[in-house]
Amino acid sequence: MNKVCIYLFILFSVACTQNKREQLPQNGYFGEIFSTESCIETSHIKPNMVKTDSIEIIVCGQIGKYCKGEGCWLSIENPNGKPILIENKNKSFIVPFNIDHKFVQAKGLLQFMEPNANYSYKLIATGVKIQ
Repeated sequence: MNKVCIYLFILFSVACTQNKREQLPQNGYFGEIFSTESCIETSHIKPNMVKTDSIEIIVCGQIGKYCKGEGCWLSIENPNGKPILIENKNKSFIVPFNIDHKFVQAKGLLQFMEPNANYSYKLIATGVKIQ
């Protein structure tokens, strides 16, 4: 009985401490796979947003910050102002660790942020491709 308890303790300890993000590849698609041909760089977003509150778009740029916990968000640097926040739609996928300054393409619904927010736009992403 004592050996069974020790075995179960070890099994649960290993299962609880493994992080799914550590097993993810550093590059590739996360979430929806999409064509990256129509990617718009962050510096060209504003002209596309003049007439609408939100738009379906593929945004690309360099990763600034990213979620160190659950892997549910990241930001894309914006040379023309505040960065763009990328949130995973319904937490349907996660991004890996150690993706600082990698190139990313993200597909989703782009929305304006409040003027006093830390980000210029928020993209509710259905998928990202990290290179």
